[in-house]
Amino acid sequence: MILKYLILWVILESTLTLVFFSIEKLILKKGITLNLSSISKGMLERLMLILGLINGYPQIITAFVALKIAHKISSNKVKSFDDFFLLGNIISVSSAIIFVWLIN
Repeated sequence: MILKYLILWVILESTLTLVFFSIEKLILKKGITLNLSSISKGMLERLMLILGLINGYPQIITAFVALKIAHKISSNKVKSFDDFFLLGNIISVSSAIIFVWLIN
């Protein structure tokens, strides 16, 4: 059972990495670039959401969004980064919800 979840998670993360690289090429074009650090942070965020949802804590989504907003308030003011930030958060939260839906 755990192996099934692990395989699903690896497929999810691999797919999302390709999606984010595609979005970066379409939206950002130059300036902000994806790197191993940003990909790792995204994977950790989605893992946090997945674990929270699996364990019956939907409040994790509210906490996650609050943390991201608090970080964003004091962060970068580049328009293309804002677009990528919003789209990235939507994809991360959605993918975590889909993952939990698939395993239930």
